[in-house]
Amino acid sequence: MDGHTYSVDNITIFETKMFQHIRVPMMASSNTPLDPSSFPILPSNKKDRLANRIYSQGEKVVIWDGKKILCQHGKSRSLCTNCGGERPCPHGKRRIYCRLCGGTGFCYHNRQKSRCKDCGGTSICQHGRRRVVCKECGGSQICIHGSIKYDCSYCKGVKKLINLSFNYKNL
Repeated sequence: MDGHTYSVDNITIFETKMFQHIRVPMMASSNTPLDPSSFPILPSNKKDRLANRIYSQGEKVVIWDGKKILCQHGKSRSLCTNCGGERPCPHGKRRIYCRLCGGTGFCYHNRQKSRCKDCGGTSICQHGRRRVVCKECGGSQICIHGSIKYDCSYCKGVKKLINLSFNYKNL
């Protein structure tokens, strides 16, 4: 794998042409926060922020990934258990989607609320299909050939050619 690794302020960063990974240093305790004073303050304007950079925001250390703010562990702050976000149930799932814990994400038909046709879930279109795969609604998972993206033989063939040419250039 082509790329290089470097460290900035004890933080390991691995870069390739396609992506950049940030590894925050391991701490003695997962709840031990990093010192916010050693990082620049998060700019209020999104245009002034640099992708995959670590900033301080008040008393917390955050990572801007180019689209959203992540906690110091590289997770969405609301879902990070170390930062006090949503706690998983004893079964290792999000509480709202755990049937054993009586999660609220299920309707009385014992289906996920958003996907239940009988309840008129938010993921179901007016044609009675999942919105993302409905051709009439212009679902996001329908390709230009009119097929579902992951089943389209034309799109898969193009992806394979792109991957082969990318790998060939990097040899």
